[in-house]
Amino acid sequence: DVDVDWNSRGHQLNMYQFSSYWGVNTSLYKSFLKGNLTFQLYAADLFGTIKQRQQLYFGKLRLINQTNEANSRQVSLTIRYKFNSANNKYKGSGAGSAQKNRL
Repeated sequence: DVDVDWNSRGHQLNMYQFSSYWGVNTSLYKSFLKGNLTFQLYAADLFGTIKQRQQLYFGKLRLINQTNEANSRQVSLTIRYKFNSANNKYKGSGAGSAQKNRL
């Protein structure tokens, strides 16, 4: 899976974004043992391009300029294993049949 985000410059609510920014996130997913064991590798902001420079408005008297150049790069690995997963799930046995027939 590859996800590309792009935000343009401009006004939004009480904020002005001075420049556009973009980022690329990706993930790989693989399952084993009939879906009981899964691995997911996720990487965020591969190129380190999510940098925000904005101005916030709080009424006529207050104005804040903000530059956000946080290191938003991230890599994570998620491993899941389903213990005692049953192939045949309980689907009921007609416990409300008498009431359905009554209606």
